[in-house]
Amino acid sequence: MKKPLPFLFALIFIGSCGENAHKKTLDSSYQMIEGLAQGTSYHITYSDEMKRDFQLSVDSIIKVIDLSMSTYLGNSRVSLCNNSESKCIVDIHMLKVFWKSYEVFYLTDGEFDPTVKPLIDFWGFGAGKITSHGAIDSSLVDSLLKYVGLEHLKLYNTESGAVIEYMSARDFDQSISYGLLKDGPTQLDFNAIAQGYTVDVICELLESKGVLNYLVEVGGEVRVKGKNGKGNYWKVGVDKPIEDNRGRRSLQAVLTLENKSIATSGNYRKFNIKDRIKYSHTISAKTGYPVTQQILSATVIADDCMTADAFATAFMVMGHKKAINYLQEHKTEIQGYLIYSDDKGDFVSYISRELEDNIDEQLN
Repeated sequence: MKKPLPFLFALIFIGSCGENAHKKTLDSSYQMIEGLAQGTSYHITYSDEMKRDFQLSVDSIIKVIDLSMSTYLGNSRVSLCNNSESKCIVDIHMLKVFWKSYEVFYLTDGEFDPTVKPLIDFWGFGAGKITSHGAIDSSLVDSLLKYVGLEHLKLYNTESGAVIEYMSARDFDQSISYGLLKDGPTQLDFNAIAQGYTVDVICELLESKGVLNYLVEVGGEVRVKGKNGKGNYWKVGVDKPIEDNRGRRSLQAVLTLENKSIATSGNYRKFNIKDRIKYSHTISAKTGYPVTQQILSATVIADDCMTADAFATAFMVMGHKKAINYLQEHKTEIQGYLIYSDDKGDFVSYISRELEDNIDEQLN
């Protein structure tokens, strides 16, 4: 799965990952593994007195999730589903991500929508063929919109045939086979949530092995537990949504995290040009067009990384005003750090009040 270059990185990571994964020993019990994953890289630091190496297990998890949800693999479960006319079988990974997407879709009034794939391909940001290279055909955009929306998909029990209206993750029965009933042209793209989900699955692996102190990062999406090798809570940097003339990045802020996940979405690095107009990679499932909001990046903190990842994307679609309102109304569930431009073009930040005490440094 591929995703635009993220704006987050954990401060303990210095340097970049080479072609082959390699390991670094940080101190007596902490160790680090890193490698390539989903069109980007991963870095994992954890404390384990037994010095166990989880590299092969992590790589296996990433491979399995790719085979479930990568739109870049023709034999992945999601690709097979997208190519089906009326129904398809889903595996446990796709099932969990579908239901989180379903939840965020309704919580944000459709601002987060994984059925936006045909539009992503049309605008040239997906694995599919770029439909338009010249002037934008509004009638074609309208035709693609007819099958965008989670209302075009229903989850069902393949054994009984019963449609399932709603269930939480804890209700999943892995002994049952689940499938999706779909309107033929409707297609799914989970790239806006899959890396966060991958982080969560890796964390589940570590915790099942008794690891209580870790930092897991995949493509910039991060989840931490416990403390680092110095006995402090983990720190994560948030980039400024700008680069200097050499393409170098600088920090907007440093956040201290305690048993939380953090994900960022942004617009300024990923764009295509059509008809001499620059279009951002964030596509509105309501209009069919790239968003033109003043928001430049949205960083979300939540208990699990899949949730943070989904809301970061949703906030980029809805814009900073709606995102701020949502954060204020749901402050016990998620917090946010938004960067947007004012009418003069200057950078402005919004920080959830509940997050202010976690800001180690504010850099301007």
